[in-house]
Parts: sequence; C-alpha cells; structure tokens
Amino acid sequence: MANKRFGLTGKVTAMTISPLIILSFVMSVYIGYSGYRNVCDEVSHEMSGICVSVFEMLEHNQRYVTEKYDFFNDNLDLFDGITESTGIYITIFEKDERRITTVTNAVGERAVGTKAASEVVDTVIGRKEEFFSDNVDVNGTPFFGYYMPLTDSGGAVTGMVFAGKSRESVMANLFNSVAGSLVLSWITALAAGLLSVLVSRRMVNSLLSAANFLKMISQGDTECAADSRFVDRRDEIGDMGISAVKFQQALKNLISNDPLTGLYNRRACGIKMNDMCIKAETENAPFVVAIGDIDFFKWFNDNYGHACGDEVLKDIADILLNGVKNIGFAARWGGEEFLLIFGVPYKEATAAISRIMDNIHDYRCRYEGMELSVTMTFGIADYCGGTVDALVKAADDKLYYGKNHGRDSVVEYIPQEIEDDVV
Repeated sequence: MANKRFGLTGKVTAMTISPLIILSFVMSVYIGYSGYRNVCDEVSHEMSGICVSVFEMLEHNQRYVTEKYDFFNDNLDLFDGITESTGIYITIFEKDERRITTVTNAVGERAVGTKAASEVVDTVIGRKEEFFSDNVDVNGTPFFGYYMPLTDSGGAVTGMVFAGKSRESVMANLFNSVAGSLVLSWITALAAGLLSVLVSRRMVNSLLSAANFLKMISQGDTECAADSRFVDRRDEIGDMGISAVKFQQALKNLISNDPLTGLYNRRACGIKMNDMCIKAETENAPFVVAIGDIDFFKWFNDNYGHACGDEVLKDIADILLNGVKNIGFAARWGGEEFLLIFGVPYKEATAAISRIMDNIHDYRCRYEGMELSVTMTFGIADYCGGTVDALVKAADDKLYYGKNHGRDSVVEYIPQEIEDDVV
C-alpha cells in the first residue's frame, strides 16, 4: 500500500511538474525572444534619433558645410560628450571611410580611416537606405549599429552617420531586464509542483486548467477565458494564473491592436468579422460594415509632418471608438483607413455614423498653435449573405465612389449605372 501511495504521488508529481516545466520553458523562450526584439526596437529607435540629430546638426552648421572635416577635428569634445551621456558611439563616414568617430580600441586610439562593411555600404550608399544591424563589427568589436545616409544639398550621398552601442552592454542590459521574469516563471512552476503533491487531485486539476489556458494562448487564442479554479486561488498557483492572464493580455495587445491608435488591427478585425458572419448566418444577427478614409490625409503629412498626421490618426480613432461603443467595434484597416463593425440593425448603424460625422466636423487638430479641420468619407454595407470579403468590398466600392464624388460623405448606395460598371 505504501508503495502504491508513493507511486500515485510520483505520478501526480510527474503529471503536474512536467507540463509546468515545458510551459515555463516556452514562456522563458518567449520572454527572452520578445525581450530581445524589444531591446532591438528600443536601441534602433534611440540610435535613429541620434543619427537624425547629428545629421540635422551637420546640415545646419555653416562651418561643416564650408570646412567639412576640419569642423570635426575642432569639435571632438561635442561628439565625445554625446557618447558619454548616452553610451552611444558616433561615427561620420566620408563615403565608406570613417573620418571621425568616438569608437576607440583598447589603447584609446580612434578607429579613423577604417572602412564600413560591404553590406552597409551597398545598403546606405548604394541604395540610399537606412541600415540597422544587431551584430556589426566596428574596429574588431561587435556593435548594435544604425547607419543613415549623409547627403549634400543636391541629394547625393556623400557619406554616412553611424550610431552604435556595444553588443556586450546591450546584452547585459537585456539579461538584467529579463532575468527576474525568467527566474520567477521557474520558481512559480516549482512551487506549484510542490503544492500539487500536498493537496492531491484538486491541485492537479487546477494545474491542468492552467496548462490548458497557456496552451490555448500559445496556439494564438487570445480570447480564451481563464478557469477560476486556478485564477481565484489564494496561493502561488493563483499568482501564476494572474501572471498568465496578464501575459495573455499583453500578447493580445501585441498581436491584435494597432500600436498607434490602440484599435484592433486588420488581423484581429478579420477574426471578429468571421465570428459575426457565422452569428449572422446561424442566429440572423445584424451585421453592418462601414469603411472610412480620412480625406486628403497625405496633405497633413506633407505639410505638417508625420507627427501631426499621427495626432490626427489617434484623435480620429478616439472619435470612432466612442462612436461604436456598446454597438460594435472599430479597427485600423490600414494607413488612414478605418473599419467600423456594427452588431445592430442597419438604421441604427447609419445613425451612429451620422453622429460620428458630426463629431468629426466639430473636431480640430491642435498642433503647434494651429487648428486643423478633418473630414472623412465612409462607405457602408449591410450583411445579406455571402462572405466577409464580399461585404467589405461592397463597403469599399461605396467609399471609392464617395472619394471620387466630393468626399466628406457617407455613401449608402451607388447609382445603378455606375454600380453596373463596377461589377
């Protein structure tokens, strides 16, 4: 009997700890990978900003324009100061040759006169494109590096601006940022395993629920609900459940939401529309789609810059989100296009869009002391059978008609003769 009890305990322990170890490993890999990608994005963004700042400083410095590299020799302290304050090394290239740099070797000698890698030269100088690498060799040291073309007044590439951080320092920061999360995930798994041995089958069921929840997340189901048997527990497994729910929400935001506006992205919108299509077919539920486009949006970017355009996109997204509250949802379909999905009858949907249009007309983008007005054009279509793609196309055809017939309107139908031509 004692041996049998031991065997049951061993089986329960094995059944509980094994999936937890696997799941913890998966989460560790994910945390490490996502942490690395986030670090790459942050470092790239930071170094891009430094490159732009250096480029603008050079472009607007009359002495640089007239004296070129004599300017650098008299301003080494300026660039060294940037490196000391940010930890980012700076190099100015003449074509592919380093003419001034804050990168030094072990004895303090600057890497002046050395050449950039051929891949960098082909991309930046040959194709006039910016280049980022997480493992670029600079004077024998691996760097995270960002290169930007340096152009003259005629637009010809005369060299490059480089900003970089040593790979060793970046990886040290990455380790420090994810080590706690990795250790916590493994400690939680071990604690849950020990608790399962003490409280028998109920604990096992809780852990199996946790495993199933995380498995669904790993398969891409970000809408699945966490079982209360492990989320509501007042112990380590409950803590693991809360962490898993937060992980699910973070993953959902990552893959389902547009980073600029916070609305659903195209992928998530497609999934939700497929669900609504099924509901419309099986339960005769209402399903209305409206696709809207900001009129002359390129004008905002061209005349006031992308920062102004981004403000417009975020403000319009808030107006749309408030306009569909409790009756549908909004998504950023692409660029300045937005998709509104309604789960209400057609008349109620058109009334909501009318209110949205009023709010858009009242809206003013306040940017750098200016007040800019915005208009939108919408095409709307009611689901009457068929596919989601066909429904969206019907709305998009009406949007296209509206864009070619005055804009700032909600198009509910296309004249028959024009519709025949479209078909």
